[in-house]
Amino acid sequence: MNPETELTNQPVIVEPQNRKLRKRPFANVFLVVAVLLCLFGLYKTFAYGSDDKLVGGDAYNFIIVAGRGTAVVCAGIVSALIGVAIAIYDLTDQRS
Repeated sequence: MNPETELTNQPVIVEPQNRKLRKRPFANVFLVVAVLLCLFGLYKTFAYGSDDKLVGGDAYNFIIVAGRGTAVVCAGIVSALIGVAIAIYDLTDQRS
């Protein structure tokens, strides 16, 4: 067998095309805000203190505080979706 024509099991390294990836800082900002909002929302949902007394009963107060924390987590999820959408748009716009 000729060693020049023999197939080898060596990986082939393909250099990427020289395309500059445009940085979309808004995607990064939205994703960082999403993480912060989700963490704060989880804290708000499960941390119940004496300053959270809004109405007479503890159960009602916990429901109100948990609802507020859930709303903050939902805002974080929306922020994450916006950040991912911007990042996907950047990648698809780059290919065309």
